[in-house]
Amino acid sequence: MKAPGELSYTNQTSSTGAVQTEPRPDIIGLAETRYVTGYAVKKGMSYLFAQAEGQTGTTGSIIFRAVEAYLNYIEASYLAKGVIDAKANSYWTKIRERAGVNTDFMATVNATDMQKEAHGDFAAYSAGQLLSDKLLYNIRRERRLELVAEGFRFNDLRRWRALDQLASNPYIIEGMRLWGPMQDWYKDKGVSTLIVPGTAGKTANVSSPQESQYLRPYRINLSANNLVLNGYSWTNAHYLSPIAISHLSITSTDGSPAGSIIYQNPNWPLVANQGANQ
Repeated sequence: MKAPGELSYTNQTSSTGAVQTEPRPDIIGLAETRYVTGYAVKKGMSYLFAQAEGQTGTTGSIIFRAVEAYLNYIEASYLAKGVIDAKANSYWTKIRERAGVNTDFMATVNATDMQKEAHGDFAAYSAGQLLSDKLLYNIRRERRLELVAEGFRFNDLRRWRALDQLASNPYIIEGMRLWGPMQDWYKDKGVSTLIVPGTAGKTANVSSPQESQYLRPYRINLSANNLVLNGYSWTNAHYLSPIAISHLSITSTDGSPAGSIIYQNPNWPLVANQGANQ
């Protein structure tokens, strides 16, 4: 994560070689560029600004890393054998050694309280039930920490069937702990620039401290057209994507989707432009 005062970019293509450090998190600026949760990713980002294309930064495109193979092996091996074998132990140790944390992963496993993890990590669940296997959970967590911001998370959660619980308990996204000392970062000449919902004559730009000390980016707009106003929910159909109706039709003996040799994925209809059945 970027932190205030850290290097944001070095413009080596300009005559001045301007250097910009990270300011306070931009949570009230333009919708296209503001930090939605107050957190900004720096992983994989370049510190150089390109002059072309509106002076946009560049991001390294990570195709495959050895650590992904290590994590794949650790998880698959444990699920197959029920133990961390010598090779998995070696891989897990190497991952943590490079990260600069205690290589004794079992110390972390033994210190894990699943009741606490249940509040902040979807991967603590499978099929709507809280995991009892702390070692399996820690394999998942190691993957979450190592592969953050690399595009794996949603597929992992679906693979683990780790979203059932959202059907009955929608999840409200929370970001930085705005309502505390950090709220003073957003003053202009001593006057706060933060506007909460319900402020007469003004459009809100942050969520209310009455709801949470943490910024809730999708509780700023409280209108009915906010699809996640009451949190992210889930339907089991979305563990798999629907098969296109056109694909069902062209593989059908009679041209109808029902006559296709391809099965539609569970809980998706055989009618075009329709949502999931459940």
